[in-house]
Amino acid sequence: MKNYLSILLIFSIGIFLYSCQDKDDDCIYLDKRMCDPNFVLPEIAEGIVELESPITNYDRKIFLEDYTGFRCTNCVPASVTAVNLKAANPDRLSIAGVHCTSTFAAPLTSDTTQPFHKDFRTVEGEAFVTYYNFSALPTGTINRLGSQGNKYLPYAEWTDRVNALLSENNPEVYIRIVNVEIDEEDQKIVVNVHAKPLIISDKKYLINISVTEDEIKEAQKDNDTPGGTIYDYVHNHVYRGSGYGPWGIDVFDGAIELNTNEVLSYKLTMDIKPEWNLNNCDLLVFISNSSNREVVQIEETPLK
Repeated sequence: MKNYLSILLIFSIGIFLYSCQDKDDDCIYLDKRMCDPNFVLPEIAEGIVELESPITNYDRKIFLEDYTGFRCTNCVPASVTAVNLKAANPDRLSIAGVHCTSTFAAPLTSDTTQPFHKDFRTVEGEAFVTYYNFSALPTGTINRLGSQGNKYLPYAEWTDRVNALLSENNPEVYIRIVNVEIDEEDQKIVVNVHAKPLIISDKKYLINISVTEDEIKEAQKDNDTPGGTIYDYVHNHVYRGSGYGPWGIDVFDGAIELNTNEVLSYKLTMDIKPEWNLNNCDLLVFISNSSNREVVQIEETPLK
């Protein structure tokens, strides 16, 4: 097998349509794709690469999503829990703060000199709300799974769940971010990724890329603060969206036949939005089980 990337196939992903809503629906300005009948998900290029040596000493990594909102009065302690877990496990835990719902995350004003004028909501985040059917915020998921009987997980249980998963350390899929490029002209992120299943199975897998952003200054409601608002709050790990919809697109199944040193190679793309500060953004690449959407492996890297 040659040591360079062999592009085998480029295929177009089917049109990803959102239903067009009434012009007064605030979801329209969240993402204009919702009313664009010509919107198509980015293409993905696929090939096979032979590594110089087998994959060894590879750890299972965990994905924690903190569902929150800057108007959620009880959400700060959950965000602190997520950040502390990340600080304790910087190389094995990725986190995303998903601001969601009109109740907790919609702006209160369009005046940019006033607090609560920013909008961190995303089309994907609202899709997650529908899927998980949250009863209240804050809440979360770990690897997009919840507790027994619920699709979501109360933040009081995050630490125990993360520690248990880290101790198991049994990765079933390999991911490596080979390189990331910023296409300034077309305003796209272009990511080259290596991946392969590490355990033979009949599972089918999805791949996706997401962006999170740090150091965004915006007010935050908080019950424990005099006056009820932290005006100089700094939001970190803010989920900015995904390249391939909420859940990702098919890549391979666990029964694919590859030689010991071979991995699959993918070229993934994602649009850049003008409000992002790319110097403060991280890229997340993750693979999930298509049957239950469980994230089975994740890798992250700074965009710049």
